[in-house]
Amino acid sequence: MANTREIKNRIESVQQTRKITNAMYLIASTKLRKARNDLANTRPYFDALRGEIKRVFRTAGDVDSPYFYPPDNNTPLEGTYGCLVITADKGLAGAYNQNVIKEAEKLLAQHPDTKLYVVGEYGRRYFDQHKIPIEHSFLYTAQNPTLDRAREISALLLDGFLTGTLKEIFVVYTDMESSLLSEAKSTRLLPFHRMQFAPPAKEKAVQEPFEFYPSVGAVLNSMIPSYVSGFLYSALLDSFYTLRDRRDAMRQKSQAIRKTVSNLCARLRRKLAVQEKELEATYDRERLRQLGDILTANIGRIKKGQTIAQCEDFYNEEMPIIDIPISPLLSPQQNAAKFYKDYTRMKNAEKELTHQISLGSEELSYLESVQEELNRAGTDAELDEIRQELQAGGYVRQDGGKARMKQKKLSPMRFESTDGFPIYVGRNNRQNDELTFRLARKDDIWCHASKVHGSHVIISCGGKTPPDNTLTQAAQLAAYYAETTGGQNIPVDMTTVKQVKKIPSGKPGMVIYHTYKTVIVNPYRDIVVDELNAE
Repeated sequence: MANTREIKNRIESVQQTRKITNAMYLIASTKLRKARNDLANTRPYFDALRGEIKRVFRTAGDVDSPYFYPPDNNTPLEGTYGCLVITADKGLAGAYNQNVIKEAEKLLAQHPDTKLYVVGEYGRRYFDQHKIPIEHSFLYTAQNPTLDRAREISALLLDGFLTGTLKEIFVVYTDMESSLLSEAKSTRLLPFHRMQFAPPAKEKAVQEPFEFYPSVGAVLNSMIPSYVSGFLYSALLDSFYTLRDRRDAMRQKSQAIRKTVSNLCARLRRKLAVQEKELEATYDRERLRQLGDILTANIGRIKKGQTIAQCEDFYNEEMPIIDIPISPLLSPQQNAAKFYKDYTRMKNAEKELTHQISLGSEELSYLESVQEELNRAGTDAELDEIRQELQAGGYVRQDGGKARMKQKKLSPMRFESTDGFPIYVGRNNRQNDELTFRLARKDDIWCHASKVHGSHVIISCGGKTPPDNTLTQAAQLAAYYAETTGGQNIPVDMTTVKQVKKIPSGKPGMVIYHTYKTVIVNPYRDIVVDELNAE
């Protein structure tokens, strides 16, 4: 049972976490607005640059340039390819990172000797984990795309291309076609096809000659690096927008549920605070019984009509004379009986308040876990499951009008350790229950961040003993999918599934366990294991 101090500490912790997350959101929003303004300011320049390149080809279509395939030759070139992969620095972005990785792996399957240039911590850690060499990684670019960073990347890629180290260069990124539609794509950056800049077939060739200084090739070649920088800048921003818009969209869609859950939590905290105060008052009930005993021992000395009874306190070694307030309308016997009655009432109140506070604390803990689920939700399907969970618990009304289309039931997230052991992670409280008590076997390993809300994590052992490396990776997943502020050295409890018991009549996801060991890990997800399905 939580006492007043624990409840106050929990409230303060939640408030501090909310301040941190709100500050992070404001910073991210500021970066997004700045990036959009920068793109809007630079786009006219790059559009004009593309127009000038087209103008060169309208004037001199057979111009020779190392940045283009030769005229009438679009055959893929033999040699080493380069691939710039743009990922995020963190996960919790639905299938965003996984889709980009899949596109990159398709290219690697076709050209195994491809040199990788990686933007984003997710991509860097993924390829390191899979022992895939990285030619160069660009730190912190994913979370703060700028034109200077785009120029830095383009300069490195162009150097490899012009020296002949890289025959063709591809970019794998998330193309944001609109706020509602985005897809991971692989685009060849270099060399260009002349058809990309060729005039329409119906357009007449330019008859008026143009003068180029020092030559048409030199003019064209001087524009291409800026054009490449502009393209990469746009790709970086598209990826950045996709992440932010996805998170903003989810934030908007979940706003009503967030508000409902937040109000319920606030109401419960106020109720618990009142009950705790009432409970504290019952702790002095023993004195009521003592005063009843003292009055009973002094019945003959007390007269009806008195308001104060002066008696020796024989419960005190010094036997002081104390003043006991009594009712003048009651007899001495009735006043003593009243003290005994108040004592009994306080005793019964303690039991009831203790029970009610226990129930309220469990409910508050459950609702706080739902808040954490909402923070982790990255897809409409995950949000819908949380809504259904709250509807089943009577916290949210069932949808009225036409019935909602039945969505495909989500499965727990599945990972695979570097030792080949499947690791499953519950997305929400209902999945936690299903994963632990239906899907897992008794001898599987169960993991959960210690004393905080979070996902149930199961190592599917298959009758084998998982090595320490797998245990560590599962614990890192448990720490990652828990109510932490992103700090280091997170304690994670580990035990067998058979040691985990559901709380009788408890809320979804609420369990108890007594036999376990605790390990200290850093909270990683994407960087330690490969997520096999993120739908």
